[in-house]
Amino acid sequence: RIERVIDAEGLLLAPGFIDPHASTGFGFFFPQAADHKLYQGITTEIFGNCGTSTAPVGEGLVATMERLAEEIGFPFEWSSLGEYFSAVEKRLQFNIGSLVGHSTLRQGYVADWNNPRPDEQKAMEAALAKSMEEGALGLSTGLIYAPGCFAPTGEIVGLARVAKRYGGVYASHIRDERDRVEEAVEEALTIGRQADIPVLVSHLKAAERKNWGKIPRLLERI
Repeated sequence: RIERVIDAEGLLLAPGFIDPHASTGFGFFFPQAADHKLYQGITTEIFGNCGTSTAPVGEGLVATMERLAEEIGFPFEWSSLGEYFSAVEKRLQFNIGSLVGHSTLRQGYVADWNNPRPDEQKAMEAALAKSMEEGALGLSTGLIYAPGCFAPTGEIVGLARVAKRYGGVYASHIRDERDRVEEAVEEALTIGRQADIPVLVSHLKAAERKNWGKIPRLLERI
């Protein structure tokens, strides 16, 4: 039975839009925090980009999360991605998906960011695997930011292989966007080849006028 008729003459009808690069995360705990997305027709948001995600929260990240919760004013009541999803489920205004942030893993499971131990690499891989089982869409890196900037390529390949096992993707805020942008893009592609995983290069740009001519080469390389 028709309960409501909307006069759409002269208007356009479209399915809900997907925002694939968002950072709402903690914002879902606040009323109307996502209203601006709905007003734009967005009905699905993917967050956890650029190496930072709301979970998993390893031991080394707990104190930081507790401080953020107090300063921003949200209830911090999870450690795993599955627990985070449960915590925000009743507050959601639209569909969500999350990548797992490489920097989040490093903060939680690596003591010395310059010299991660083999057991810490295994801990990151195990936490990523658990998150993938709980619904994560893949791995993201923010290699221009700390602590991700200290990570060697091999560390990321190992994590990307875990995401690959679960059908995930690798999304990277690459290591450089200026003079060494070509090398940074090549690193992302190398990780994709070695892990046999789809690659998304976030914020593809060549900053500073002297680098503008590199974009056609980068697009051809990709």
